Amino acid sequence: MLKLKNLDKEVYDNYVKSHKDESHFLHSESLTEFIKVTKKLNPYYLGLVSENDEIVSATSVFQEPLAMNYCCLYIPAGFIMDYKNKYLLKTMTNSIINFANNKKAISIKIAPYINDNLKEEDVITIKRNLREQGFKQANDSLKIMLPSEIARLDLSQDMEDIENNFSETIKEYLAKAIKLETEVAIGSKKDLPNLYKDHIVDQNTIETLYEILNGNVNTKATIIIGKINLTKTIKSIEKNIKKTNDQISILPIDSLSKNSKSKLTLLTNQKEELTKELEKFRSYKQQYGTELTLCTHFLIEHNDKALLLYEDNKDILEETNIKYYTYYKDIKYCKEHNIKYLEQALPSSLPKYFQAKSIKNIGTWTYITKPIMNFIITKIISK
Repeated sequence: MLKLKNLDKEVYDNYVKSHKDESHFLHSESLTEFIKVTKKLNPYYLGLVSENDEIVSATSVFQEPLAMNYCCLYIPAGFIMDYKNKYLLKTMTNSIINFANNKKAISIKIAPYINDNLKEEDVITIKRNLREQGFKQANDSLKIMLPSEIARLDLSQDMEDIENNFSETIKEYLAKAIKLETEVAIGSKKDLPNLYKDHIVDQNTIETLYEILNGNVNTKATIIIGKINLTKTIKSIEKNIKKTNDQISILPIDSLSKNSKSKLTLLTNQKEELTKELEKFRSYKQQYGTELTLCTHFLIEHNDKALLLYEDNKDILEETNIKYYTYYKDIKYCKEHNIKYLEQALPSSLPKYFQAKSIKNIGTWTYITKPIMNFIITKIISK
C-alpha cells in the first residue's frame, strides 16, 4: 500500500540527486526554496512511500493562496517517476488530488519533466496516461514552471568531437576572439552587479539565488565572465603588424614572381586591415579604459546538468566575438566538471552555433479539482 507523506528536505533532496534521469533543476530543494522566497509561495516536499517507508516517487508542490480561502497548486517539473508506469502515475495523481482537496485547491498545474531520449511512441503513451488521469494540456506557460522548449548540448562525447561539431562560423568567431587575446574566467559574487545593473534580473533575486544555490551541497552557482584588456589586445595587433611587415620585407620586390606578387598583395591588404583594427582598438581604449567585462554568464549546476540561467552581453566591441568565446568556455567548464548536459531556455546561441538540440517538453497540464469554484475564481473574481 503506497501513501503520500511529507518528506524532510534533506531526504527529499537526496532522492532527487539519486534520480538524475528523472529529475530537473526545478525539483531541487535549492530552487524550491528560491521560489518560496521570491514568489511568496508555500512549498511542500512530498513523497509516495511504500509500507517499508521506501520512496517510490517524489515531488515539490507550491501552494498559491486565492480568494475565499481557496488555493492553486503548482508542480513546476512534475513527479519524479516513470510516467509510462500507469499504476504509479494513477496512485501518485490520486494522492496529490487528496492533498489538494485537503488544501481547498481549485486546480493542480503540472509541467512534467521527461527524458528527451524517450522514443516518440513513449511520449505519446505518457501524454495518454496523463489524460487518462484527468489532466488536460494547458496553453499557459508560467515562469515557475518547466519551459516548453530548451536548448540542450550533450557533453558525453570527447571535447574534440564536441568541437568538431561546431559550425564553421563559430570556429571563425572563436579564432578571432583568441587572436584578440580576450579572456574568459570564473567570476565571483562581486560580478553579480553586471547582471542587475543591466536589468537582466533584479538585485535581490540574483543575490538570493546565488546564496541559496551555494548554501546547498547538491547545487552550485557559477559565474563565468568574458573580459578584454585593451592594452594586451593592442600589443597583440601591433605584434601581428610587425610580423606582416617582416614577411613583406623578405619578398624580392625588384623581381617578383607571379606567386610573390599575389603574396605581396595579400600581405599588404592584411597590413591595412590590421592597421585599421589597431586604430579602432586604440580609440576603444581611450573611450572605455583599459579593462572591460563584456559578458557575464550565470550557471546553475545540479546533478549531471548545468543550466545557463542568465547572461549579460554588452552591446559594445561585438567584433571581439567574446560572447561566443564565453559560451565556449561554459562548455569547457562543464566538460571539465563532469557535467553531461548544458541547457538554456530558448532563444539561445547553443543550437545555431554549437549544434545543441532544441528539446520540446510536453508542456503544462491542468487538473481541475473544484470546477465550479475554479470558474468563479478564475473567470469572475479575478476579472
